[in-house]
Amino acid sequence: MAYTLEQIYAVADAIAERGENPTINKVRQELGGGSYTTISDAMRHWRAKQKEEQALAETKLPESLQDRLHKAGAELWQTAVNEAERRLAERHKEFEAQKEELNSQLADAHEAIQSLEQEYAQAKTRIEELEEKLLDRDRETEQLNLQLQQCQQERAEAQTLQKASEQEIAYLRDDLNNAKQTIARYEDRFENLLQRFEQGDS
Repeated sequence: MAYTLEQIYAVADAIAERGENPTINKVRQELGGGSYTTISDAMRHWRAKQKEEQALAETKLPESLQDRLHKAGAELWQTAVNEAERRLAERHKEFEAQKEELNSQLADAHEAIQSLEQEYAQAKTRIEELEEKLLDRDRETEQLNLQLQQCQQERAEAQTLQKASEQEIAYLRDDLNNAKQTIARYEDRFENLLQRFEQGDS
């Protein structure tokens, strides 16, 4: 499911308000999923926005300094030096914050890599299982094809045998009809001889 920047920012704000570091994985878990790339880009913008807001809050001139600037121009140089030192300290603080940010991003990246490696291992295992099942199906299909070929061969042989049997039956019927005709002729001759014999006796 695709999430908007506002949704990702809202989740990051909620995690930060709890006093926790809103890592990519924590944000992704609370969202219930999402693309690592999308969340990573959004979190980079979110952290940059947080730094800008913090910098704006810290760079406001104190009221005492503004009063001094209005009251005495003589103090301007010292005030400028103090401001320069403060800004230098801020820059150093920013560098430290950037270092922490980079370390946080690196930790997020390692965590994301571990999660992806786990997902990859699970997907690889699933693929191996599916390949094994596919191989079993191929073996079953090959056996069924062999059985089908055997059945087709047996059917062809049975059809050939049936034709031969039908021809043999036809021949036997012809022989039977011929035998019946022969018996009928012999019966006629026997009747004729019997009548002659009876007439001769009389």
